[in-house]
Amino acid sequence: MSALDNNTESISHAREVQKFSIHAAIFAIVNLVLLIVNLKKSPDYLWIKWVILDWGVGLATHAWLTFGPSSQRRH
Repeated sequence: MSALDNNTESISHAREVQKFSIHAAIFAIVNLVLLIVNLKKSPDYLWIKWVILDWGVGLATHAWLTFGPSSQRRH
């Protein structure tokens, strides 16, 4: 593998890390807002747990694809 290929892959991985960071930040902000709405409108039932669980699976998958073992083999 040439230095140019290695540099291109490093840049690509950095972009993937940036995309994951944006995904994680949006996850945190949106779920914080939804938690506040949930606690104000229906504090007796925490429906937010289903949003966090479902979206959390997607975020965990994104993390695995970005930082997991298969991403290490590419770099």
